[in-house]
Formats: sequence, C-alpha cells, structure tokens
Amino acid sequence: MEKQGQVALVTGAAGGFGQAIVKKLLERGYVVHGLDYHREHLKRLQQSCSTYARELHVHVVNLELLDEVEIALQAVFKISSYVNILVNCAGVCTGTSIWEMSQDEWDKTYAINVRAPFFLSQRVGEQMISLEVEPRRIINISSLVSFTGGILSSAAYSSSKAALSNTTKNFAKALACYNITVNEVSPGTADTEMARNFIGDRLDGFKERIPLGRLCTPEDVANAVMYFTSNEASYVTGQVIHVDGGMYCSG
Repeated sequence: MEKQGQVALVTGAAGGFGQAIVKKLLERGYVVHGLDYHREHLKRLQQSCSTYARELHVHVVNLELLDEVEIALQAVFKISSYVNILVNCAGVCTGTSIWEMSQDEWDKTYAINVRAPFFLSQRVGEQMISLEVEPRRIINISSLVSFTGGILSSAAYSSSKAALSNTTKNFAKALACYNITVNEVSPGTADTEMARNFIGDRLDGFKERIPLGRLCTPEDVANAVMYFTSNEASYVTGQVIHVDGGMYCSG
C-alpha cells in the first residue's frame, strides 16, 4: 500500500529501531528524512536502502543542541515542503547506576530523550495543523521502563522515557482538535546495539523473563509504528502499544 506524497521524519534513524522504521516507511512509499548524530551510520543506512536513494534524505544533527535541530528542520522543509509523519525514535541509555550518575549525563539524557522530542513535536505539529495531507501522526518511542522503572538501564533513561510518555499525552490532547494523533510504542528488552552496550552478554538471559520467550526486535517496533500511521488507527490517540512479549502485563 503506497503512500504517494507522504513525508516522514525519523530521529535516531541510524539506530536499531530507527533503521527498521525508516525501511518500513520507504517500503510503504514514504519520502523519509532521517536524523542522526552518527554520520558513518547514516551512510550505512543509505547503502542498505540504495533502492530508495531518491526517497531517503539523511541529516547529521546533535539533538542535544536545539539550534542544530532547527537547522536540520529547515533543511527538511527545503527539500520537502511538509512533514506529516514524525517518529521521535532517538534515545540514549548508558546503564549508569543511580550512585554513579553525573549531572552532565543526566542533562544529556533528558536533552535527547525528552527535550528534543518535545520541541520537534511542537515545531512539526504546528505545521501539521494547517496541512491538508492525511494522515498526520506523531509517534514517540518510549520504553517498558517508562512504566516499571529500570534496573540495568539508568535512572536517567527510565525517568526520561516516563517523561516522554507524559509528553505523548500532552500533545495528543493539544492536537486532537486538528485531527492529528499522537501515540507511542513502548519496546521491552530488545536485541539492539545500544542494549548490548550496557547489558552485554547478560542480554540473552532476559529471554527467560519474557513470556513469549524471545527478545524484542527492531522489526517488532517498526510494525507497531506502521499501525499508528495506518488508516485503521485514525481514531486512536494518546495511547501506547507495549511491544515487550508480555513483560509489562506479567509484572
């Protein structure tokens, strides 16, 4: 089902979840703008999506710096006059314990995980209001630890993702009158580079805690994002899909 004339913006586009989301959107016929800090990772994303070279545009941006975010947005709007799908996927987690957390790391985590999605949603959401293209959707990628708190993930990460979940609800209420929906996808323990960086070899042991018996994959998350972009989700807003193999419901 192609979506001609549809434009999506995905942050964290070169990460595990981001790449899968970008590829799904391209397959569905979207023009996609991918934002990420890692220039080399973005190049690899372009190479892996070479079939869609004309539809994929990448932008190197540090989401900690709102000036860079604005410059990236201006570049996006110069290429595509609008964005009707925003996926706030970028996130940072180090696994630093409560007792070792520094103020700098705390501030960086909140800048990327909360502040950037908020102001991107504000800026893109504002231009969506008068946009005649449908659908108009904002989708945030939160986390299971948004709802349970983290143990191996840092307190900065889990609390920032909880703040992002609340941000989802705030924007859902603010934009509902314009028929713009805002939702979130909450992954459980996933097999991604970021998770392996702070969990290491212990990651495979998490399978025993998951009722469905396997780790979350980037494709699982991308599929949930695709639901929120679909016509079937047109009456769904302020909601979360837990993509965690039953971890949240099992306690």
